[in-house]
Amino acid sequence: MRLPRDAGRFVRQTQQNMPLILLGALFLAGAFCGSGLYRTMGEKTANTLILLLSGTGEAQSFRFGSVFRTVFFTNLGLCALLFLCGFCAISQPVILLVPFVKGLGFGLVAAANTVLLSPFSAFFWLKFLPGAFLSAAFILVCARQSLELSCYVYQSVFSAKPPERHALPAAYGGKYLGLAAACMGISLLDVLFDWVYELVSAAAGG
Repeated sequence: MRLPRDAGRFVRQTQQNMPLILLGALFLAGAFCGSGLYRTMGEKTANTLILLLSGTGEAQSFRFGSVFRTVFFTNLGLCALLFLCGFCAISQPVILLVPFVKGLGFGLVAAANTVLLSPFSAFFWLKFLPGAFLSAAFILVCARQSLELSCYVYQSVFSAKPPERHALPAAYGGKYLGLAAACMGISLLDVLFDWVYELVSAAAGG
């Protein structure tokens, strides 16, 4: 008797999280595209795209302040864009594009550094993956919040039936304030990962 109930609960939870699943799939698609794209372009072009899409240079060692500024302002800029998109009734394509672009930068950086840092690739992944995972999760949560409000605004403007979740716009700003604070925490953690990576690389090289 419990199996149908558990199966129904799973289906309901999947349906509720479907926007997040879609956004995650777009991020992964961007990562695969970025990884494949790196192999088809010149080094200068790849470095330029990496800088524009992820804010990082290829195979570059960062100082603490540089890592913090790079991660913080890159994620905060995307967060601000998604925040504004939430108030637009037709911004859903832009919101869906943001995780794909974030994944594209992820794939380019991963492919570039895996090639150039092959002797220390394991150390690089230990540094890169935790920060990249946190940044990706942050962008996906922001995108989900924006997508929900944008769909709410769309229904309010174009649908004869009024939307049911009246508290959504009021809570939107508060959630984004919390996300902005999380952005700072993610940036500080990325500094820590970079510091550990530099220590391990120096020890391995020395």
